[in-house]
Amino acid sequence: MPKQVLNAAKIKIREARNKDLDSIIGIEKQIAPSTMRKSQYAAEFLNPFSHFHVACIPETGEIIGYFIFWIIEDIMEIHQITVSTEHQRKGIGSLLMQFLLDQAKQNKISDIFLEVRQSNTAAIQFYQRFGLKKKSVRKDYYQNPVENGLVFRKKMIV
Repeated sequence: MPKQVLNAAKIKIREARNKDLDSIIGIEKQIAPSTMRKSQYAAEFLNPFSHFHVACIPETGEIIGYFIFWIIEDIMEIHQITVSTEHQRKGIGSLLMQFLLDQAKQNKISDIFLEVRQSNTAAIQFYQRFGLKKKSVRKDYYQNPVENGLVFRKKMIV
């Protein structure tokens, strides 16, 4: 069966729900060697700073990506932005990132921060396309394997 070609305009972004967690964990396992536990994702629903959303195909309800960001005063911290391997390189990540930037504008955010593994060159190039710039290095920040974390920042015009 041929792969379904998605039009990013037909993707719905909505708030994540508890019933979405198994799908979210499935996507995370495709991408990361050590995933967060279900309880850690569930804790995001209780965190007053957290904004947890999914991208889904409206016709089927299939969750194809998700993102978590925190807003603390006028700072946005992007904690995760993930698209399932099957749906990568189809504009979904760009759609999610544009949603995040729109949220930043609506909330009068002054700075956006995120962190990425030093070896994740595809993600680094992706973030740079959206104007994020490397600010600092967190030595040996990640485990499994041990690796530096790169902190990126985007200064927003308020």
